[in-house]
Amino acid sequence: MLINTPFYFLRHGETDANLHDVFCEKDCPLNGNGILQAEAVIESIAKLDIQHIFSSPLERALQTATIVNNFLQKELLLKSKLKECNLGILEGQKRTKDNNKTVQKWLAGEIIDNGETYMEFVKRVKEIMNECLTEVSSIPLFVSHGGVFMTLTKQFLGYSESVELNNCSLVYLEPPKRGIKWKINEINKSVA
Repeated sequence: MLINTPFYFLRHGETDANLHDVFCEKDCPLNGNGILQAEAVIESIAKLDIQHIFSSPLERALQTATIVNNFLQKELLLKSKLKECNLGILEGQKRTKDNNKTVQKWLAGEIIDNGETYMEFVKRVKEIMNECLTEVSSIPLFVSHGGVFMTLTKQFLGYSESVELNNCSLVYLEPPKRGIKWKINEINKSVA
């Protein structure tokens, strides 16, 4: 269960791995478009009262968070548990029909060589989100990855299917007043 506290979530800007539809848990930088996306989202973020930014330390997320924080000048905290899922032997491979089947099996509990299990990933995401949400009294911004967001929505926010975010899309997540489904409010929707 996730602590019933609202938060903002920003997926990192575009990378060449995103552009070429390649699995990438490891470090890869933003490409030119990703830098432009991160600069463009500042206009939306400037209107928000954000005091703390939690970021994955992977280069693409950290670059995005740094670009945003160069404007905000707030506390930026790196959290290794906000990294993307480790898909082991799929790392660096294109998303093909066969590779996507492997990911579906991983989501169902199968192990991918040299990777973390889906349940390890789920546990890691839950632990870091709850840790961060209890660390601060204001509404924080998380800068992280698509897999982290998809896991949040399916495992902890009451959605039957995972929800995907485009690169540099910013959302506000609001706990339910009743029931179990959190409200996802799109603040900006980045175009790919």
